[in-house]
Amino acid sequence: MLDPTAARRHVLHVPASTIPTPPEGVIEGVAIRMRGGPCDGRTGEYIGSYPQHIDVNLGAFGVWRYLMTGEFEDVEDFRPGTLDKRTRQGRIYEWNGRDPDGHKI
Repeated sequence: MLDPTAARRHVLHVPASTIPTPPEGVIEGVAIRMRGGPCDGRTGEYIGSYPQHIDVNLGAFGVWRYLMTGEFEDVEDFRPGTLDKRTRQGRIYEWNGRDPDGHKI
């Protein structure tokens, strides 16, 4: 059976001039929106079910953690493989208020 996360990684690594299309068998993900911290306002799609937390690696700035909340909000993004905008319910992830070393900010 096709691993959806491995297929998703493959989709994201295409030349800039190519509009990526999901491989056969890849399921649509769930919408998320980040609140607070260095990724405030960012939206995205997560393949599979909602995780308890999301660790965002910002390279030299370290790994920042966002925790799942009980809140949902409309998230606008693009349908994979097209330029069609869509709006759907997405879960809010709140920054944990700590730097990558775990110190409270």
